[in-house]
Order: sequence, then C-alpha cells, then structure tokens
Amino acid sequence: MSITLPSWITIAGMVFGAIGTAGIGGMLKTWLDHLRGKRRQSDEVAMGLVERLETRVGLLEGKLDSADEAIKEERARCDAELGVHRHRIRNQRQIIYSLLHLFDVPAARRKDMIAGVRADLAAMEQAEAAEIGAVRAARPSATE
Repeated sequence: MSITLPSWITIAGMVFGAIGTAGIGGMLKTWLDHLRGKRRQSDEVAMGLVERLETRVGLLEGKLDSADEAIKEERARCDAELGVHRHRIRNQRQIIYSLLHLFDVPAARRKDMIAGVRADLAAMEQAEAAEIGAVRAARPSATE
C-alpha cells in the first residue's frame, strides 16, 4: 500500500499541477489578449487623430496658397497705384517749375505761357485719369 499511495499522490499532484498551470496560463493569455486589444484600440484612435490632422493641414495649406496669391495680387495692384501717384507727383512738380519760370519771363509772353501751362495741366489730368482707370480695370476684384 505504501507503494500505491505515493504514486496516487504523484499522479494527483501532476493532475492538479497541470490544471493549475493551465489555469494560470489561461489567465495570463487572457490578460495579454486584453492588453493587446487595448493597444490596438489606442493605436486606432491615434491613427484617426493623425488622419484628421493631415486633412486639416491640407485644408490650411490650400487656404495659405490662396492667401499668398491674394497677397501677390494686392501687392501688384498697390505697386501700380503707387506708380500712378509717383507719376502724378512728377507732373505736379513740373507744373510748379513751369509756374516759377513764369516769374523770369517778360510780361508780354506770360499770357501765352500761362495758356500753355493750363493746356499741359489739363492734358496731364486726363492722362492721370486714364492711367488710374487702366489700373483699376486691370484688377476689378481687388478694388471692390
């Protein structure tokens, strides 16, 4: 009897050991599967955020490109208008010099020169108006 008892204990120990090991192994596998699922879920959330941010960045880059184009158009329009103003200042300076020159001219010739200055002034005003109209007509969306 003493021979069978230790063998039964050995067999029972092996059975309970196998069951216990399988139970711990099963619990460990379940826990690792749970962690893997949580990581996959957090990876999916992170990738969703990345996709949303990529979409937003693409949209903002498109807006930036259109804003850059609008800035270039505005700069070109301002440069053209600035050119018109410079031209107007040069013309006004020329008229002032013509009027100052009238002081040096004898009185007999002044009347003829004043008429010439007036004609030049009217021609300059018409040219300036045409130039301003051409600048505004070239970029109608920028002046509205």
